[in-house]
Amino acid sequence: MAAKVLDGKSIVNRITRRIERDVTLLRKQHYIEVGLGILLVTGDQVSMADSGKIATVAEQAGIKVHIERVAQRNVARRFYPTLEEYTRSPFVQGIYIQLPLPTQIIPLKEVMDRLPLQKDVGGLHFLNRGMATYPAHEVDEITHPPEILAVFETLKECEFEVNGGNVVIVGSDVTAGITKLISNYLYDKGCNVRLLKFSNISPTAEEGEIRKLRRLDEKTEKAPGIINPDGEAVITCCNQSKWLSGSRLAPRSIVIDMGYKFTRGSISGDCDFQTIVPSASYITPVPGGFRNIAHVMILSNLIDLIRRQKGTKEVGTGKTIHRRFSQEN
Repeated sequence: MAAKVLDGKSIVNRITRRIERDVTLLRKQHYIEVGLGILLVTGDQVSMADSGKIATVAEQAGIKVHIERVAQRNVARRFYPTLEEYTRSPFVQGIYIQLPLPTQIIPLKEVMDRLPLQKDVGGLHFLNRGMATYPAHEVDEITHPPEILAVFETLKECEFEVNGGNVVIVGSDVTAGITKLISNYLYDKGCNVRLLKFSNISPTAEEGEIRKLRRLDEKTEKAPGIINPDGEAVITCCNQSKWLSGSRLAPRSIVIDMGYKFTRGSISGDCDFQTIVPSASYITPVPGGFRNIAHVMILSNLIDLIRRQKGTKEVGTGKTIHRRFSQEN
């Protein structure tokens, strides 16, 4: 039985409808025109495509988008001044910094320091990143990166029982930060998580040998090279084109492809789609799929931030944050 291709449309449509209702309600009750500021440095094809898609989804949901694409030669003149402008503007309730940034000219730490906590829809602020490593019951009013929320929504759509389930996450040096945050989030939800490093994974076995072993009883013999011998879900975030083939996966696996590689005008993910589809139960395609869900989760974070603003005197700061963390030091 072939895998179900999860393009994310049902999740995106469901969340988008909710966001549209929330935007309308905020406009009626509080006379707010919801605004999102997107800031990116040009040069990376993937980030430029992503920012355009985020803007399109936001505008469809009734959100006013302010987007600034800064050329690398103009970073000193435009990047930080635009960030300051978004920070002060009453018409921008949320700011999304599109990654990756050219860290040789824009240190990520400096961006995290300057980004206002109360407008951080991407979970990039150092307090949000730090609190993401704590159990949920110890912190409140945290903004998670949209990738984490997208993973959780995708697993639910696949009818995966997170509490007690088994998940293997594969990351690389470049994606180590987000993969660690995802593993923490799922672990806190009761999931059994294995975090693997791409460079440490052994070469795959021959396809013929794998097919032979899969005909055997799975309980008595495991195929060599399988990265998820206990089955269930695999999340790959390596940005290595088509490295994950069907021979590396246990039968009926759920596969979430977070990878994204743009080469010679074509886009590919971490998964070798054709070899995985025949044996997996669910798989997210690239392009589309997981990234579509992550885009709409940015807007969900924006609505949550505005709700906090209307529910507390100080935006984005709950009792726990005041007690446990401080930005004054």
